[in-house]
Amino acid sequence: MIVKLFGLLDILSAVFLFLMKFGTGETIGTILGIYLILKGLIFFSFVGVVDVFTGILMIIAGTGNYIAFSWIMIFWLVQKGFVSLYG
Repeated sequence: MIVKLFGLLDILSAVFLFLMKFGTGETIGTILGIYLILKGLIFFSFVGVVDVFTGILMIIAGTGNYIAFSWIMIFWLVQKGFVSLYG
């Protein structure tokens, strides 16, 4: 059950990272970025390190500095979320 919740939150994080490209959802995106950092620190592995990096990237995107590497992180979060939901 908790894995499905994490998967749903990963997909939601990807959606808000995408929306921040267009200047909407910065507050919720920043909160989800903090969530990803905390989750990455608690479940420390390669995936956790990528989660921490993605969380930092989301916080930076929340300040208006959106970089092209964010598209890779969006894909990462979506595929990880779907694997958690259906895997």
